[in-house]
Amino acid sequence: MEMSARNPVSRKEPIVKIRIMTVLVSLGVVFTLLNSGVIRGIPNVALAADSTVSGIVSDATGKPIRGAMVKATAKGKAVTRFTTADGRYEIMPPVGSTELTAEAYGFGTKRIALDATRQGDANFQLSTRFDVTRLSSAEIESLLPDNSDTRLIKSTCIDCHTLGTVMIRRGQTAEEWKAFLPTMPSRLMPTRPFAEKPVEFTALTSALEKYFGPNADYFGPDAMPPDPNSVKHVPVADEVTRATIREYDVPNMSSLPHSIEIDQKANVAWFTEYGFKGNDAVRFDIATETFKTYPMLTPNVLPHTGAVGKDGRFWIALAAPGPAKLAMVDPKTGEVKEYKWPERDGRAHTVRVDPKSGNLWFSGGGMDELWSFDTKKEQFKGFKYDLPKSWPTDSEPVYKKVSGQALDPVQGYSYDVGIDSKGLVWFSEIFLGQIVRLDPTTGETRDFKAPGTINIRGIHVDQQNNVWFSSYFSHKVGKLDTRTGEVKYYQTPTANATPYGWVPDPQTGNLWFADQNGNNITRLDPKTGKFTEFPIPTRNANPRFIDIDGQGRIWFTEFMQSKIGMIDPEGSKKIASIH
Repeated sequence: MEMSARNPVSRKEPIVKIRIMTVLVSLGVVFTLLNSGVIRGIPNVALAADSTVSGIVSDATGKPIRGAMVKATAKGKAVTRFTTADGRYEIMPPVGSTELTAEAYGFGTKRIALDATRQGDANFQLSTRFDVTRLSSAEIESLLPDNSDTRLIKSTCIDCHTLGTVMIRRGQTAEEWKAFLPTMPSRLMPTRPFAEKPVEFTALTSALEKYFGPNADYFGPDAMPPDPNSVKHVPVADEVTRATIREYDVPNMSSLPHSIEIDQKANVAWFTEYGFKGNDAVRFDIATETFKTYPMLTPNVLPHTGAVGKDGRFWIALAAPGPAKLAMVDPKTGEVKEYKWPERDGRAHTVRVDPKSGNLWFSGGGMDELWSFDTKKEQFKGFKYDLPKSWPTDSEPVYKKVSGQALDPVQGYSYDVGIDSKGLVWFSEIFLGQIVRLDPTTGETRDFKAPGTINIRGIHVDQQNNVWFSSYFSHKVGKLDTRTGEVKYYQTPTANATPYGWVPDPQTGNLWFADQNGNNITRLDPKTGKFTEFPIPTRNANPRFIDIDGQGRIWFTEFMQSKIGMIDPEGSKKIASIH
């Protein structure tokens, strides 16, 4: 069924326009900032429009700091680079920048105000400081023991966000966690049914008090910090010091930007704003750096992952409970449509375009089916697959099982989808830790269990029809040889990484994936097995499904920080301001 279509309502439609300034900003701006206190007490560096700032970041003794992060911020945007072995950096701040910051692992943060009148240098001297609140979720996890309590915390909390979010409320008792948790998701998305599993809920809140409560080691509010050497911290790779990273605030700063998709022909990035305070599709013009928002027709439909069709229309899986739903945005006309499938009661998740037919494949969360949608006939179809009679030992429900709490019946929960060169469809079965192959012609399916994998998120089918997958809670990536059924695992440099969505680079053959726990966007050379991790400048970003543009730049969303970002791996060769 198709719901009525309409154009996006205005409702103060947030369009952010960012343009290069080709003339020098008046000195009066500087005096205004000084008088207002915006940059009071912070050293000034004079800066002309379209100019670069360079300098050295060192420690208190003057020793250069390699891998320090230097960020220039303006209203709604930021540019970040990392220092080389000699502590040097060069950065072109976005127009309107008022502040430059430098920080490094094991050191404090320093700020320098930017003046808008001429070019200048900025050197930083950082003091030693170790702060657990600045650790990534992967680094926090490295300080926790591996036991039933921590597995329950990880599988419950990292399922939606990271341990960095848990740290916001460190110091709470079990009773305070019990009062807070049932209300936490309701502000953004459907509430978790904690009341349905009282034994598990009690165990979870007790574990949170034990490891993040008032008297917890390391993470209690009054706890002594750990020895920095005990933290599994990965230094910045040399290749990362050549990169430039840009971030943009999204129009709706109360939303949760879930996934991003690049329309190569139009040179635009589409992303979805998930959650009850989002409910939009957003189009970002890469050349002009402007946003255009397309609200969904129905409230609270939870736009999940989208895909650009052959004709440029943007299709979105809607993850709200109830009848299966899809949405479509036509950027040429501004038309928004929603499609309901009353015969199926399940939460649609990841949608992919069949490269040959242009039809859609998408996952049906909570059902033992994969779904398709004929974009011309506007018809849905379901393809059933078999489920085991009981949960495998290496599956998420068994991994997080609490003594005294019975396991739920086995339930299908398809997630990410890929299509190989033969037209066969592959998808991940998230909680079973397996990959399923579907022959759309016959409806025949075959399961491939990934040994030791308890949860699979994103997948990618390469040109040889191998399936790369994210072994989420096992902190690895895997490759399924679809000819032999053999599975090979690759350990990321970040020991506690949680890989998510994938994208290939068609020019180099490298693969990229988002790492939620490590707060990285990671590159993998499949020929050599070499990883390169590009840290996201904003902490606790929670990247999900990512994409690549025609220039080889990787685009990602920051689910918990209401931003989108872009990594230019070779940014040093073509340093350019945001324009």
